[in-house]
Amino acid sequence: MGLLEVLRGLLKLGADRDAEVARVQGENDKLQGENAALRVTIDQSPGLEQYSKTQAFRWRILRGYGFSATAWGLLCDIPLTIKDFGNTTGGGLTYQDHVELEGVQDEAAVHEFSHWVWERVGLPDTALVARYIEDYKRLAAGDGAPRAVDFANLQLYGDGQQWPGVLQLRDMDHALLSLASWHMGRFRDGPRALPPYLWPYFELLFTGGGSETPYYLR
Repeated sequence: MGLLEVLRGLLKLGADRDAEVARVQGENDKLQGENAALRVTIDQSPGLEQYSKTQAFRWRILRGYGFSATAWGLLCDIPLTIKDFGNTTGGGLTYQDHVELEGVQDEAAVHEFSHWVWERVGLPDTALVARYIEDYKRLAAGDGAPRAVDFANLQLYGDGQQWPGVLQLRDMDHALLSLASWHMGRFRDGPRALPPYLWPYFELLFTGGGSETPYYLR
């Protein structure tokens, strides 16, 4: 093969390479354009944005307040509605098939999530519920730290004015769940620790730790 043929071959290889580079670059540009359009669609979709914010809030609460593995299994995919992401004053309800929060207050989320779990792992066990009621009364009678005793008394017997107490309301579920959002998962240590005889009930819900600082320590 002569020198001229070699040069022609090299020129052809160079042209082919440039054409391939241009083709790949064109496909890249097209893909990036499609991705940009998709991002715009997602950003402009209130439904998808709300879903993303709701999920982020759910995971922060579950991780941050140390919900147990059992609780994670029950809470990770329940239908969850947050009415107003600008509301931090609390409020919510637990229904048979979903949880609804008025806003993004951590205390309200822990309370309603605890409802959901307790109604599935606690309430069906009538013997467990009976023991818990007796142990709650034991706490209210003085067997615990003063702060916990005072809170249990208030929950059980009311304040003598506006709040009648759960015994009069026949709503002992709220006794446990009010304690859950009182200690915010820190039932073993800290200023709102509970006596050890109450720990087994809360071990159904929490690990006892978490990365979030409870509202009462901020």
